Amino acid sequence: LYLPIINTSSCVIMGASPLGIKPLLLCLLLCAFTLNFVMCSSLKIHCNEKDMNTLLRFKKGVRDPSGMLSSWLPKLDCCRWTGVKCDNITGRVTQLNLPCHTTQPEVVAYQEKDDKSHCLTGEFSLTLLELEFLSYLDFSNNDFKSIQYSSMGNHKCDDLSRGNLPHLCGNSTNLHYLDLSHNYDLLVYNLHWVSRLSSLKYLNLGGVRLPKEIDWLQSVTMLPSLLELTLENCQLENIYPFLQYANFTSLQVLNLAGNDFVSELPSWLFNLSCDISYIDLSQNKIHSQLPKTLPNLRSIKSLFLSKNHLKGPIPNWLGQLEELKELDLSHNSFSGPIPEGLGNLSSLINLILESNELNGNLPDN
Repeated sequence: LYLPIINTSSCVIMGASPLGIKPLLLCLLLCAFTLNFVMCSSLKIHCNEKDMNTLLRFKKGVRDPSGMLSSWLPKLDCCRWTGVKCDNITGRVTQLNLPCHTTQPEVVAYQEKDDKSHCLTGEFSLTLLELEFLSYLDFSNNDFKSIQYSSMGNHKCDDLSRGNLPHLCGNSTNLHYLDLSHNYDLLVYNLHWVSRLSSLKYLNLGGVRLPKEIDWLQSVTMLPSLLELTLENCQLENIYPFLQYANFTSLQVLNLAGNDFVSELPSWLFNLSCDISYIDLSQNKIHSQLPKTLPNLRSIKSLFLSKNHLKGPIPNWLGQLEELKELDLSHNSFSGPIPEGLGNLSSLINLILESNELNGNLPDN
């Protein structure tokens, strides 16, 4: 840090009169301002060079028809690049926030594709996982076509497309939030790379194509901090129907709607942590009965099982889920009466039972 040399001879003291004090004060204020400006300029944090090179490697595989990444240039401080946020002290990249904004609302159905001609497309490289201090990553609603597993610069990663676990691929252990949802044409062969993100709390891959991924549950259960998991409309087929327990220690939200599950309801689903509050398995081909005994879902607030092939009676134990606010069992093959236990759900807001084979009278309560 270099401090300016102040020429105090220019500060003329004109005696003790009030008129003489004013130039002195003005001079001192000017000196203080100059010193503060120089110190602030010297302490200004710039983007980490290693992080900048990682981002530039990622950009090489991206096609950018609308110039979303036009500011990603080596001559500019990468902390000022579009969608990039850095730590104010260290200058390390902590957030990448580049979702594509389209004319359709966010709740648009996965089958209704809106115009994405202006969105980022091409190759999504996992070289971004080399950003050691990255905590937030959102490239949702873009139009990426493929995923690049190995590092583009020094090839430090194994080829995960063959199913191998990475050894040196990615050091982003601080990543808490990952959203690649609504990239409808993005084909991902496996989720082995996800298991390395040990601090991940939010994972949304809704709409991403995972037709060949048969070990997805093994990968995501290796994330001890995971709170929310969305794998909606991912073309998944294996729901592990005979597995008794899944090691979700912190999970609160599970969305597996709109996949290709053709099996019985898995036992592990009803043995989840007491903290689970949201389960969505709607729009699958699940064809069993609900369990007869009360499962470990005491904190569940939303349960969506519509548009499956579920059958048998609606169990009375549903009335013991005191925090349940939403229950959708519609478009199944449930039969028999509506159980009186549902009348005990004092928190219930939405109850949907249409398109079943129910009979009998509505309970008085």
